[in-house]
Order: sequence, then structure tokens, then C-alpha cells
Amino acid sequence: PRPRVGTVFVPAPAREDIGAAAGRPSGARPRVRGGGGAAGPNDRGVDEAREGAPGMAAAAGSAAPASAAGEGLTVEVPPPVEPAVGPAAAVGPEVEARASSVVARLREKGINFLALDFDMTMIDVHTRGRWLGTPEVLAAHMRPEFRALVPMAIAAGVHVAVVTFSPQVSMIVQVLRECFPEVHSRIPIRGEDGGWEYQGMGSQEGKQAHMASAAEELGQVNADTITRGSTVLVDDDANNIRVAMANNVKAVWFDARDPEAVLDNLLQV
Repeated sequence: PRPRVGTVFVPAPAREDIGAAAGRPSGARPRVRGGGGAAGPNDRGVDEAREGAPGMAAAAGSAAPASAAGEGLTVEVPPPVEPAVGPAAAVGPEVEARASSVVARLREKGINFLALDFDMTMIDVHTRGRWLGTPEVLAAHMRPEFRALVPMAIAAGVHVAVVTFSPQVSMIVQVLRECFPEVHSRIPIRGEDGGWEYQGMGSQEGKQAHMASAAEELGQVNADTITRGSTVLVDDDANNIRVAMANNVKAVWFDARDPEAVLDNLLQV
């Protein structure tokens, strides 16, 4: 039987500076440029999975789930899969109600930053960073859970960023404009296009630098303090989840075979 997977997270320290989503100590500033990060197995494609990556199966398609451990807890994550894809379903009243409950829960817990992976998380297809179709066609693959959650979160003061290993940032900008016309300009994107740099001493693994860079931008623009304790990463890549947990960032593993579960899992953060 398929392993049961729920929310995975670790508590974070109560006080940290802006940019602490990547575990950066205050004051230290070497540079990390977007485009220099190593893609995880799901972001590069299942056929290019790295052998023996910590916290996940040694190769894609392995039958055994991997274990990603944080201090005091363990998360069981099955290997990545890619389901058959089709146009994303419309947002129904039940999804809207559940998304509203998630936003209320995040606010209650002091979460003010959602970092969302793009391929196979926000959308139900993997572009491999080489999408040749139109933004409108790709926008049709936006999952209803995120169509509902993203604008509600932003309206409630929970910041949202897209953190991805895809170099097609300009394409993602257009997809967000299509899906979220009222709030797309408030969603920073950190991808592998070389268009950003992170100055910090934090972890450069996984999505850590992506999150820290986006958090610094959002904090400066909105005069908010975003910390590891107020951040949640949602990603279908088990390695990114493991790295986030190791750096005291709350993380929710997105199961592409059970996409509706993401809202229930976010309620457990």
C-alpha cells in the first residue's frame, strides 16, 4: 500500500532576521545568483534524478519510500511520480472554503510567507524548464487549490512567492498574470534565470537561497519581517523538503498523486 504522507515541519526559533528562510546569520554576505542552483530530481525531471540524494530514494522509480529526518521527527516520502496530466479543474465552493480555512490557520499561527514550487506543485505538469506552448495553455494547468489559496493568502497579508529551478521565469510571470490578474504583481519569482542574487551565509541547498531572496524583497517592499518561523515551503521534491526542515523552515510535501491533500496538510502546520 502507498505510504501515508501528511504535513512535515519543524519548529523554528522565535526571533530571526529577514532572509532567515535560508538560515543566514545576520551580517554575513557572500553572493548566490539565480541560475547557479542545482535542480532537485522533480525540478529537473524524473529521468534525471540524482543517485543517492539524502532524504529520498536513490533513483526515481524506486519502490521504497525514503526517509527525511529532522530533529525529533521523521517524514516518509515516496519517490516522485508524474501522473497523467490534463487541464486543471475549476475552483469549486468546497475548495474555496478549505482554502479560506487554511489562510485563517496560517494567520493564527503567525505564518506570513508561503513559498510555492511551480512544476508539479502549483501546476499539474512538469515543463522541464522548456515549455514551448503559450502561457494561456500552461495557465490551464494551474491546480484549483492554488487558484483559490494564492489570492486569499495575499488578501489576508500572507505573502506568496514562487521558488523554482525553472529558467523560464518570464513564462511563469505570464502564467501568474493569467491566473491571478489582481495580485500577480505582488508575487516575486525566484528561478534559474540569473536575474537575482542572494547575499547571505545561509544554506544554498534546495530552495533555501530562493526563499531567502524572495523574503528579503517582500520584507523591504512591505516593511514586514519574514523569518524561518513564519515561512512555509510547499514543494513536490522530497530533497527540498528535507533541506528546509534541516534549516528549521516549515515544509509541506506536495503529493502529486493526491493534490487535494495539500490544503488539509497546510491546516496541520
